[in-house]
Amino acid sequence: MTLEMDRRRFLRWMGLGLGATAAGCAAGRDWEVAAPGSTSTTATTTTLPVELAPAPMAPLVDTSRRVLVVLELQGGNDGLATAVPGADPALAGLRGDLVPDLGELHDLDGYLGLHPALANVAPRLSVLQGVGSLEPDLSHFESFRRLWEGDPSGTVGYPHGFLGRCCDALMGDEQVTGVSLGWGPTPALRSAVATTAALPGSGVPWFLDDQNEWLDPYRAGLDAVAAGEPVGGLRKGLDFVELLQTLPDPDGRHPDTELGARFGLAGRLLRADVGIRILHVPFGDFDTHDDQRSRHDQLMAEIDGAVSSFLREVDDAGMSDRVLVATTSEFGRRVERNGSGTDHGAASVALVAGPGGTGVVGEAPSLTRLDEEGNLATTVPLDDYLATLAECWMGIPRSEVLEGDPVVHPELVGA
Repeated sequence: MTLEMDRRRFLRWMGLGLGATAAGCAAGRDWEVAAPGSTSTTATTTTLPVELAPAPMAPLVDTSRRVLVVLELQGGNDGLATAVPGADPALAGLRGDLVPDLGELHDLDGYLGLHPALANVAPRLSVLQGVGSLEPDLSHFESFRRLWEGDPSGTVGYPHGFLGRCCDALMGDEQVTGVSLGWGPTPALRSAVATTAALPGSGVPWFLDDQNEWLDPYRAGLDAVAAGEPVGGLRKGLDFVELLQTLPDPDGRHPDTELGARFGLAGRLLRADVGIRILHVPFGDFDTHDDQRSRHDQLMAEIDGAVSSFLREVDDAGMSDRVLVATTSEFGRRVERNGSGTDHGAASVALVAGPGGTGVVGEAPSLTRLDEEGNLATTVPLDDYLATLAECWMGIPRSEVLEGDPVVHPELVGA
């Protein structure tokens, strides 16, 4: 075992675990309003008075202060139930009562409509159709690896995550460039040189915060280890933990759900204005093999409440031109239902909410010309989507973070 692995194990054991990132801060015991747990949606999620108007400001031309918030819909989000091709006569025969109520869709272009539960956030959303791999793999594990690395074919073998490579390109003098607000370090933020953190809560680890003289030697030992680091990742991590003690107070607007708590913490981190450029927010479970209609409706409602509240907080903080929320998922769902749910599929949709224009981008996959597995055929490769987020929103040349020559869709982000 290498010394580096020994060091990583030590740091994980003491609560600062490096995991897959350049530096990790497994901090805290409390979320803003709810502890992490199973996905739940309360009745208040879709009735909060936060319905959004179209983005109030044009996109900032200077990309140096832009922030990308990646909402990862884990488990395989059903694109056909998220942005619904309600005008396609083939849909009802394939899906039956799994189709959301067509009369309640939020119409986008006469063919596609957003799920009824996305009422509050709908005025800010752009939709990219047909996102996926040209060589799909229906395994969660392999598809997660491809998503996290930004390698839709699974053939490149990047040593670092796509978001981590973006952090490397964006790194300045900030303490932490990228943060995951989830259950621990994510391979998506694995970086070469930038400091990235996993933050499962907004509190400070008790052994760093407790005013107990018996812990003073322990804290001094951490400082000594950090002082001897050639790169300084632990030092930045410890400094970031100290910063958590000075975050702005919660503003109380976020719904009492798991995702509402994560976006509440995201809002506090951005209002602190400490230079974070990328936030990763995992959320699930979208693996709707059964009881899909009820489960997906609840998931969409939780997204609506959390994201709309977050965007309103961003508006009120004067950051509307700086923050973009973009969804990802490892794959979509099969077109034809299987009992009360759907099985693993291929292409799906991506939702983007920010200061750009709203609308539909990309070619709609055909419901009647499916791939050989009976899935929607990809019309926009995943790396095209990621290249758009990197280059058109964050100002990172796509060649710095992705192999090949992916196509960008600047209209998706209003660039």
